[in-house]
Amino acid sequence: MSKRCSKQSKRSALTLIEVVASIALLSTLLVIMLKTYSAHVRQINRADQKLIACAAIDTLLAETFRGSEPLPVNREGAFANNPDYLWRSTEVPSHSSNPSWQTKTIRIDAVFLATNESVASVELLVSEPRNAEGGIDRGGPAGTSASGLRRTP
Repeated sequence: MSKRCSKQSKRSALTLIEVVASIALLSTLLVIMLKTYSAHVRQINRADQKLIACAAIDTLLAETFRGSEPLPVNREGAFANNPDYLWRSTEVPSHSSNPSWQTKTIRIDAVFLATNESVASVELLVSEPRNAEGGIDRGGPAGTSASGLRRTP
């Protein structure tokens, strides 16, 4: 019988504390991996949203510059090519040190409708057209005077 007992004592086995500790360690690692994966997926989704928003802003600007309409200021609307986003334009206050520069800054934001947050934005420095008297012309599309006649640069 002593031989039998000695064979059993040479067997290696895990104690209950070792099993519990290994389960706790594995579950901790699993939680860390899931949190990391979740953050990674959120980051990828955010990057995709930014790419889509930048492409939508680019299309809006290309259509605006192709036509004779001025840049929209203090307005908002839906992107023609993407219904999940809307654009919002605002005039940014100028902090120019030279008051003779007749420019304004227009900021265009792409807002994701599901979260109602700005995903991407672009700021444009636009020169304000001048009339024949040298003052700022507030009427007509960009590049035209108030009378509608196109000016040459």
